[in-house]
Amino acid sequence: MAAKARAKIVRVSSSADLDQVTGDATEAYPSELGLRCHVRHLLFLKPGVLLVCDEVLTDKPRRLELRFHPEGRQVARVGNAYVMRGAKSNLRLELLMAAPDVGVSAEDLAIEGRNGEQNQTMFTVRLSKQASVWRNAVALSWSRLGQPPKTMQASTEGDVWRFSVSGRTVALDWASGLGQRVAARP
Repeated sequence: MAAKARAKIVRVSSSADLDQVTGDATEAYPSELGLRCHVRHLLFLKPGVLLVCDEVLTDKPRRLELRFHPEGRQVARVGNAYVMRGAKSNLRLELLMAAPDVGVSAEDLAIEGRNGEQNQTMFTVRLSKQASVWRNAVALSWSRLGQPPKTMQASTEGDVWRFSVSGRTVALDWASGLGQRVAARP
């Protein structure tokens, strides 16, 4: 089951307060896994908040996973978020559209080392779901030690998901793949 990494960047845009990078990782996975689409949108709300929005489609319901590998292992669960302490900063990994059927864990997982070494582990925040269609949004925010990372609010309106923090809002339109800053309402 050798996979050839043929992921590609399909959109890049940058403005004073929002950067977007969209990648399509579908071809990086072996076809026998039944993956039809894995598109990831990274929306960087400057400064200090990164939205990771994934769309995964498969040929039939399968066990799907999204994994995040933070630096720190000191983890506290706060509602739908994990707050991790690193050497100089705090990281908040917040599940924004957490459905009851999404499993979440934070643990060391076995991995194969870069040169085939066995018995290696990597700290992982793992989201899992049994589905053939999965749209998911996670916010990563960070702060200096002693200061709390920012928290996000999220809402949906059809294919448009809105994310707000500190009076700023960004919207991701799943149909077009476009992320854009939303003007503040008077």
